[in-house]
Amino acid sequence: MADTENFVSQLPQPTRHTLPSPQKQLTELSASAHNSRNAMPPPTFLGHKRQGSNLPEPASKRATLAERAGQPIRSIPAAPRSNAPVHPTVMSTTQSRNPSSFSQSQRINSHFSKSTSISATPSSFSASVGSGIRPPSIHASSSLARPKSSLAKEKAARGADARPATALGTRGGNQNGPNKQAWDPEEQYGNMERMYEDVCRHYKQAMEDNVEAKEINISYKSTIANLERERKELTESMIALRCELETTKYRLEAAERAAQELRRDNEEEVEELKREHRIDSENMRQSHREDLDRLKADHREEIRELKRRLEDELEAERSQRLQALAQVSTQGALEKQRHEMDLQSKEQEIRTINMEIERLKADLEREKMLNNDLRQNLATAGTNAVSMESARQALQAKIEFLESDNKSQSEAYAVMERRMNEALEKAAECENKLRKEEMLRRKLHNQVQELKGNIRVFCRVRPTIDADQAEETAKITFPETDEELKDIEVKGPEETNSLGKVTTKTHAFSFDRVFNPSNNNAEIFEEISQLIQSALDGYNVCIFAYGQTGSGKTFTMSSDDGMIPRALRQIYSTSKELESRGWKYTMEGSFVEVYNEELRDLLGKDGETNKKHEIRHDMTTCETTITDVTTVCLDSQEQVEGILAQAMARRSVAATKANERSSRSHSVFILKLSGYNSITGKKSKGTLNLVDLAGSERLSHSKVEGARLKETQNINKSLSCLGDVIGALGQQQAVTAGAAGGGVGSSRDSSSSGSGSSFGGTHIPYRNSKLTYLLQFSLGGNSKTLMFVMVAPEKKCLAETITSLKFADKVSRTRIGVARKIK
Repeated sequence: MADTENFVSQLPQPTRHTLPSPQKQLTELSASAHNSRNAMPPPTFLGHKRQGSNLPEPASKRATLAERAGQPIRSIPAAPRSNAPVHPTVMSTTQSRNPSSFSQSQRINSHFSKSTSISATPSSFSASVGSGIRPPSIHASSSLARPKSSLAKEKAARGADARPATALGTRGGNQNGPNKQAWDPEEQYGNMERMYEDVCRHYKQAMEDNVEAKEINISYKSTIANLERERKELTESMIALRCELETTKYRLEAAERAAQELRRDNEEEVEELKREHRIDSENMRQSHREDLDRLKADHREEIRELKRRLEDELEAERSQRLQALAQVSTQGALEKQRHEMDLQSKEQEIRTINMEIERLKADLEREKMLNNDLRQNLATAGTNAVSMESARQALQAKIEFLESDNKSQSEAYAVMERRMNEALEKAAECENKLRKEEMLRRKLHNQVQELKGNIRVFCRVRPTIDADQAEETAKITFPETDEELKDIEVKGPEETNSLGKVTTKTHAFSFDRVFNPSNNNAEIFEEISQLIQSALDGYNVCIFAYGQTGSGKTFTMSSDDGMIPRALRQIYSTSKELESRGWKYTMEGSFVEVYNEELRDLLGKDGETNKKHEIRHDMTTCETTITDVTTVCLDSQEQVEGILAQAMARRSVAATKANERSSRSHSVFILKLSGYNSITGKKSKGTLNLVDLAGSERLSHSKVEGARLKETQNINKSLSCLGDVIGALGQQQAVTAGAAGGGVGSSRDSSSSGSGSSFGGTHIPYRNSKLTYLLQFSLGGNSKTLMFVMVAPEKKCLAETITSLKFADKVSRTRIGVARKIK
């Protein structure tokens, strides 16, 4: 578009003349005549111009192309330009696409510059009126200017192209002057000089560009040569490394083959030594067996000989006595006394013989012990023989090593040192990995316990006691057939409705785990052992047993194989295992009981049983302390068993109609675990609370009076307060169900310094009982809590069993916050 817009024809423009006056009247105009009449008339002459002649001018005759070809080229005004600017990028793109049109336009522009310079000579018209060139406008000079090039500098210096005075034609008076100057030789020579200078300047520029391009080409060639040389060096290095790798593989295979052969030889030699040792041991065992059989036969023969001799003597003595009795039947008491004395002497001989027999038996036992010692000596000798053979092999290898060359020794020493360093590095890496795995295990263990629930409920059905075998038992069934029972169904007592129909209601309950009467304490402890591990990891753990009196709570918790001794044994064994990982634990224990809403120290001195104790809570660390209570540092398992025996001996028990040895208090064993890792510097602090609650009982069934009545009332009151706390926690869960974080409440939310705790308008009555106030942090969300509900299978305890199961079901539906480590 830029080329066609600025294109200017080379042909001279025709001169416009007025048409002659018509000769005919009212004739129809042709199209050409109509156009001629509508054409713009020529400009009028000024007053000082020469007036044209009034004579009629001849009709205009247009010159043919042949005639016009011989005429000189007249200056042709440039075509009117558009006011829209042409971007230099568009102009250069158009010129690059049409080089022919660009060169043609360049020639035309140069021609215009020449004709413009020629027509710049003054004439009479320009002197009187002015130049016929229209002054350039601002838009034409700024927006339609072509991009400057090396060939256009002279043109720019001479000025812009001329433009006709009018858009429809040129004045005829100034056309002859420029045509005459276009054939001026001096002007043409000047044009040629200017063109030559342009060509020289372009040539010089092209030569400079060529030199610069050659220098760039030389630098590129040198860079390519350097890269080619580096590539060749890398190829050679790679080939050499491949050769070295193949050689190393071959040597490694040879070393492995040699090691396999050496290992095979060693195995054969070890098998040969084992076979020889087995043969020697068998021979010695056979000879010892023969000696032992011979000794046994000799002893048996001696014993038979002694018995036979004794029998012969006794028979002879009996016959002699019979003869003597027949002879001296008439003798008196003196003879009888003599015979009695002889009988005593014979009895003394018999005792002597029996002592001899006992001595022989002792000798036989001594021989047996000697035989066992010989066997042990034989085993020790075999072990010594194996160790001596190993020492001999080691000495032989050491001798061969010392007899080898110094260079081989140095190489072997270097290899051994390198292997030792590698082994040390691997050992350090394994230790770091083990510590990381231990941290991950603690984290995953805590997550698993959280998924199982921070309050878990286990149910255990006690087997029937021998004295109760004749009694009728309640109908308790376990619907599931899997090993891990979770459901239990109890058929209630028979009820008669208003119509006289007897009905029996079945009560179904579901807990985290149900244990039938065939499960023992070891199986039950396997389920709670993970909670004991949480205490070592730095968490609060609380395990308590709940149920009616005589249901087996004390047997489950405090017997010789109960939960408390087993938990302590696991803690000691686990702490010993963790010592290899840098953990060192210190354990402190205290044992208290809640009797008639008062705290008693079961480990204190005999005269301090009535000493007052207070419960204090630290809301920051979520720890519970008891003032003036005896705390024992537990260093050994025997010490733990001793304090447990002491505490159980001091616990308050009494006989009732329901149980011959009924616990009249709630016992709480508090074990505080403090751990420190000397490798990582981490610390842990956990607390394990093992609670044996007193049995709930009905006064109508226990038939207690006086002091026992007060004990029963306080027991039932504390258990009722425990149920109130559990119920309040359940209400708190409902209130805070939509709270952020999804938790029901944290330990801090569940603890306050008032008479209880409140969160979201729900009051938790911890202070209503010493038991619930002591177990505040164990129930309020900062602990992993496990409840055992104990069930007695007798039918007479059915109502109390259903009440206990309903309470346990209420506890299992309660959710508390996530347990946190004690800082």
